[in-house]
Amino acid sequence: MSEKERDRLKVLHEVGEGYLKQRQGAEQPGMSERGFRKLLKRFRSNNDSAVVYALRGRRSNRGIAEETATKAVEAVKREYRDFGPTLAAEYLDKDLQISLSRETLRQLMIREGIWKAKHRRSVGYMCRGRGAAVRVNWCSGIPACKPGWKIGGASPRCRFR
Repeated sequence: MSEKERDRLKVLHEVGEGYLKQRQGAEQPGMSERGFRKLLKRFRSNNDSAVVYALRGRRSNRGIAEETATKAVEAVKREYRDFGPTLAAEYLDKDLQISLSRETLRQLMIREGIWKAKHRRSVGYMCRGRGAAVRVNWCSGIPACKPGWKIGGASPRCRFR
């Protein structure tokens, strides 16, 4: 347990015994009142283990085992050289029971030089004025707002202006 956690634990005991109010208890370790209330609730249910970070000592999911990575890369080099990362990940899972996400495999393939990262083009959008699609005659492409343009005695004034 670190010194910071011991200090919090001491303050939590004092608040639990009634020597300090919650606001004073939150100020001492430099916490917000809301955060301190949550910690106090956890302390009341879990006792002293509430101040210790819950995931301490557990393995992270961020990385994969190096032997799994090398085994997967070797298999891709040997059997699935012309596959993309998605298909290669599916075949690795099906054939060799090596379960990797396609993104993890893509990163491994890029690192080994098997796969080249592709840059996506940004999508360009055509900027049009408001209601531009409505102002065009659907059959001939003539703008509906031209003076003198009529359909069967309709007014020359366009209602979309």
